Amino acid sequence: MDGVPHILPPTEGSRWREWEVKQRLGVAEYEAEEEPSQHVLELARAFAEFADPVGLVLDVGCGTAARPPYHRRDGRARYVGVDPLAGTSARDFEFVVGVGEHLPFRSACFDVVLSATTLDHVVDPGASLREARRVLRSEGRVALWMGVVDSTALRRVVIPEYPVPTATGLRRRLAARDVHGIGSAALRHLVVNPARRATTELRFRRHERETIDTVFADRASYHFRFFKESDVLRLLDESGLDVLDTRSLGDEAHGRSFFALAQPRQRGPLARLRRLRSGRRRPLVRLRSR
Repeated sequence: MDGVPHILPPTEGSRWREWEVKQRLGVAEYEAEEEPSQHVLELARAFAEFADPVGLVLDVGCGTAARPPYHRRDGRARYVGVDPLAGTSARDFEFVVGVGEHLPFRSACFDVVLSATTLDHVVDPGASLREARRVLRSEGRVALWMGVVDSTALRRVVIPEYPVPTATGLRRRLAARDVHGIGSAALRHLVVNPARRATTELRFRRHERETIDTVFADRASYHFRFFKESDVLRLLDESGLDVLDTRSLGDEAHGRSFFALAQPRQRGPLARLRRLRSGRRRPLVRLRSR
């Protein structure tokens, strides 16, 4: 079709019917999207530097642009893209219409697999990562870029901050000999508000996933799920991938992005050493705000 191979698996079941709806909404989102912002371009450059792709590179969920901004242009990488959206722009790299859960490539043929802001759009992220592992060569790498939930920022949204009685207010009540008002303010500040906050905190801990889904409900029309960093690391581990490096970037205005570099799990002393080193985390990097 238009010279582009369309290799989509049978999409049966309720989850895939939901996926088809989200794909249509995703097309509308792409069409409404303007040129990438300076913030997105900075993230893309940071991801390209982090992933450092060399050789034959598979970009899973490459989008509809002629060339994603995180593709390097120095000739050290040859890109193959796969995405369920065919788009209208002619891409300047090899491209196949397909999905990450069923990659239409033979095993052990790519040096690097990229997944840039993709896993939260797929039906089965675990299957997508297992497929990425399958098509990688033994020393290959998976590089992920995920928009993740910042639990600290989320707490600020859902757990209220109660006002602290001011010295001016207390002096006013003292001058008016408002003993009842002073007592009520003290009771609220010392007993009632802490109890309310503790109850909200407990509810948040017990129902964090439901809280996340509620807070980000406006984005659920074209996302399947919202990940925390710990979710991404657990998913990589369950998919047979060992984490080699991570990086967290973000600011108050734009939220948090999480990069992870992983390789297919191997056995032996060298594999153990890599797993021990994978616990080292790069510090938080704050992007410049404009």
